[in-house]
Amino acid sequence: MNQNEELLNFCKDYLYCWTEAVINKGGDGQWSVSSNWTDFHEKNVIVPLKDRLNTLLKNTCEYGQPEVLEKEYYRIDFILYRYIDKARHFWTLDYAIEHENAKFDINDNKINKLGWFDEFCKLIPIKCAKARVIIGYDSFDDGLEERLICCDKILKAHENFNDITDTPILLILFPDTGYIKKYDGSGYPDGMLHIFLFTKHNGTWGREDVLTKNCGWRPEEKPVNDTELKNRLLISFSKIRSANESLQNKKCG
Repeated sequence: MNQNEELLNFCKDYLYCWTEAVINKGGDGQWSVSSNWTDFHEKNVIVPLKDRLNTLLKNTCEYGQPEVLEKEYYRIDFILYRYIDKARHFWTLDYAIEHENAKFDINDNKINKLGWFDEFCKLIPIKCAKARVIIGYDSFDDGLEERLICCDKILKAHENFNDITDTPILLILFPDTGYIKKYDGSGYPDGMLHIFLFTKHNGTWGREDVLTKNCGWRPEEKPVNDTELKNRLLISFSKIRSANESLQNKKCG
């Protein structure tokens, strides 16, 4: 398995845990309140993700050591690490994960709110064995490309300094509450979910939308053994929209 395939599988495992939390654990009702969702996401998505990865590692990990979840390592929300030699306390940091509810707001090159971009910058000097992961929320408007260009530029600006590492960066963007309202449940809406992979090749950082390119979760593309996950995403977004509508109706009532 090459590096990109491993990272893609990590995304699928994360999304499976995310859909499980929304569909079967009441996550649809927590989504619209950021303070509720932050705690819910940790307990019902991140912790099960660690358990799911360990189940997969049992028969494949060379040293038989499971992933360990820690919080606030270097002020990072979550890390997943494994012992290489527990007797001598040798361990490897596999993933550094930041989860940020606030949106990144930039208009005409003026940053109004850092949001998930601040977490992106925080992970730049962190070296991991597998990936740095930022989970954020976006309105997916015409300014999305401008926000992504900011990520490209900050990586470019660090290329000549020793504080940046070559570890790939995964940026997983879910729709914000406003965008969710546009979902009518009739099919998989274009741009409902984005996963961007930043990697360094020959000294230069590049970016690609790995979800669109590799996963085939959109209806116009042939699914690649992902039919179940695609359906789970459809159900999840529909449930979130319905729960959000109910919450708004109660407020109006």
